[in-house]
Amino acid sequence: MVMAIILSRNPKGWKFFRTVYFFPQVISGIALATLWRAIYNADHGMLNGLLRAVGLGHIAKDWLGNIQTAFPAVLIYWVFYVGYYMVIMMADITTIDTTYYEAATIDGATDFQQAIYITIPLIRRTSLLTCVTLASVMGLRQFEQVYMLTNGQPANTTSTIVLYMYKKMQNANYGIASASAVILILVGVIFIVCIRKLFEGRNETAAIMKKTGRKGK
Repeated sequence: MVMAIILSRNPKGWKFFRTVYFFPQVISGIALATLWRAIYNADHGMLNGLLRAVGLGHIAKDWLGNIQTAFPAVLIYWVFYVGYYMVIMMADITTIDTTYYEAATIDGATDFQQAIYITIPLIRRTSLLTCVTLASVMGLRQFEQVYMLTNGQPANTTSTIVLYMYKKMQNANYGIASASAVILILVGVIFIVCIRKLFEGRNETAAIMKKTGRKGK
């Protein structure tokens, strides 16, 4: 969301950065997971190589095999998928009436205040709701990337429900796998209901028009 708000103001080089952030979406998830696994490699990985090159070799470790760093390492991988949601929110932000921002600028509002009191409220129940819902659903159904990076290890600290189901099916524990699938569906439904309740609220457009001194027709 932060990147969408910044790039929607068309700063210098915004087209380049928009392309860079969205680029991972057109690459196979398996390919990216393989690349990141190579980067995190304990012996020949680029990350440890860079740390040793700048004199921080004592920090180098097996990032995906260490119980303290495995989960954060997998999370960092997902940061590169923000471009998908960024593009959705940018498309919504560009539809906001510019007169809201003009009125706020005249009143002395900073760019940060405009983002907090105009942009976010107006996209809250549209693109922001959509992106949060999609991110939650995609997070629940993750399998191939986690499987390629860590296979749920070490000590199942990076395991997901779908990966757990897969392992149980491999061991012919179809009853547990089926129960896990039901739990996954229930958790997904609860997530979606909670997200929708969280984003329900007053008519944000009317509130913004009132704050900026505009009157509805």
